[in-house]
Amino acid sequence: RVAIGERGAVDASRPEQGEEDGPPAKERFVVVLNVRRGAFGDPLRESRLAPRPFQERPHGRILARGRMYGKEVARVPKRDPHARTRQAYEYLQRLAATGEPYSDEGMINATHWKQSAVSTYRSKHWKEWVQKDTSGVWQVLPIFESVTEKEFISLHHQRTDFYDTYQRKFYGSVVTYEFLLPLTKERELTIALDALFYRDTIERIIRQTGVDDFSPQFAVKSNESESVNEIAEFVAEHFTGYSISHVSGRFRIANIASRSQAGEMFANGQRYLIDETTAIVRFVVPLHKTKIIYQDDSLGAAVSVDAVGTFDAEIAGELERVRRAFLLIFAEAVVRTVKGEDQVWLLESGPENRLYVWEKA
Repeated sequence: RVAIGERGAVDASRPEQGEEDGPPAKERFVVVLNVRRGAFGDPLRESRLAPRPFQERPHGRILARGRMYGKEVARVPKRDPHARTRQAYEYLQRLAATGEPYSDEGMINATHWKQSAVSTYRSKHWKEWVQKDTSGVWQVLPIFESVTEKEFISLHHQRTDFYDTYQRKFYGSVVTYEFLLPLTKERELTIALDALFYRDTIERIIRQTGVDDFSPQFAVKSNESESVNEIAEFVAEHFTGYSISHVSGRFRIANIASRSQAGEMFANGQRYLIDETTAIVRFVVPLHKTKIIYQDDSLGAAVSVDAVGTFDAEIAGELERVRRAFLLIFAEAVVRTVKGEDQVWLLESGPENRLYVWEKA
């Protein structure tokens, strides 16, 4: 059983408290008692917690919730469980700021950890920040200055790395499709595009369009289901999302006119130039045939022309399949959704730059 309380003012009538003790300071204390056997109101107790030597106070009184009386008082000062971790953090922060070399001996002096503990922490917890330079000297990387004390402490209570681990990929060619549409159509457009990220919707569109329209970019098989499944898999791998951004523009809505003619149009209540906020719907499609997986120390080799290779027939074939699938599935869905527009523009950027325009007949 644990009793927690505060001891405050001194009883002047007690002989063991003399004036030489000075004014007592209010202090918190913890008493852990084991109630064994005894008469009611005067049980026999003995302490079970002894982090430090007890102070014998035979006549002491313990105040808590209600009143509990005991023979022994054990003062347990509040301790910081992360004190040494904070010292390690301060030591590493100083080395990161000054550029001084790191050493296990310096860490031991700063934290009083054992050598085995320091070696374990350095190899498991600090490996992203404490590394050897080209000359073999241990250094604390400057990036450690951005680490907060709270993050550093939490790292010592988990087994995962502080930074996420990523697989590095490089794509030599990327195709970007951008629709330029009026902002008033954004809600309808979002609903129509979101439906295209479900497999049943994609397969229905492929069947409605006809697998023959996807050839020769996609091989037409005798079994229609196999052809539909192949096209749907290709779409799922290459088209995973889109983004929408807003830009402000100014457009001429009438035939080209002189300033005087434009003034007459304005006087008659007609508009010559209008301001319009345009929604740009962007699809970024990497060509998987140009993908290279590389390590963080081989970035230069990954982006070199020799590593990427030339734009060969295989990559050109993938580009044609991406273009065919996008125009028949995504572009047509956008055009059908945006009604009442005189023109719809689609800009293709990548290995080949093109502009597609749907103009009302």
